[in-house]
Amino acid sequence: MVEAGLIVARWLHLAAVTGLFGLALFPLYAPATALAGKAAASTSGALAGLALLSSLAWFYFTAASMAGSLAEATATVPTVLTGTDFGPIWAARLALALLLCLPVMRRLPRIQAGLAALLLASLALTGHARLQEGLLGWVHGASDAAHLLAAGAWLGALAAFALLLARAPDDIETSRALAGFSKVGSIAVAVLLVSGVANGALILGAIAPLFATLYGRLLCAKVALFLLMVALAGLNRFRLVPALGVGRSGPVLVRLRWHVAGELGLGILVLAIVAAIGTLDPTAG
Repeated sequence: MVEAGLIVARWLHLAAVTGLFGLALFPLYAPATALAGKAAASTSGALAGLALLSSLAWFYFTAASMAGSLAEATATVPTVLTGTDFGPIWAARLALALLLCLPVMRRLPRIQAGLAALLLASLALTGHARLQEGLLGWVHGASDAAHLLAAGAWLGALAAFALLLARAPDDIETSRALAGFSKVGSIAVAVLLVSGVANGALILGAIAPLFATLYGRLLCAKVALFLLMVALAGLNRFRLVPALGVGRSGPVLVRLRWHVAGELGLGILVLAIVAAIGTLDPTAG
């Protein structure tokens, strides 16, 4: 019960922060779209609220995990706050989540994007990178942060496209949005590949643990889902987008909606795996 609660809390928090960063970033490189309306603002507000609530749940289940039961979680709170590395990091991240919940943030897109980036990248301080010391620990932390930000840029953009396509936009607006994302998306995928390989090498150190440990097998599942996302993204970029505006935009937009929904669904599954493997010992069978 405690372990499942911790994984779900981490999953919800990761999804909320990832989406919040990507949605805040999207209008900065695709300003030609009309996404900056009530739908985007209300979605960002909802994600900020979810980030805050899931952060509190994450802390509660972490305390319960240390205590050994949900009943003893409250008594363990002071120890988690002051006697662990996680406590101060969690408190600082909670403050960031509170700031992002302020309605004024929806009117300050650059500040919102910067704070969301900081909230997302700081998740690296709670992962396996913190177990390594010295220069290797710094390199691992930087790689982990880059991986998180690239994932946020990609998955958050998918959420933005889902909102955009739900409004049945015209071909020009959709094409402009996709053109604005094409370069950012390519960079995000490249960073995800490089940082993902680096993180795997730093954590596992060899190929064998990929198949001999639960951590490794879940990592393989994550990679498989990621490759499916890349395949869908390539189909969108090179087949569907060029077909817009050539007399059959209706069916193309319908397919594009389904493909974006599929990519987003796969991304949510990837985040669930990330939430789970973050609780595992990489060396455990």
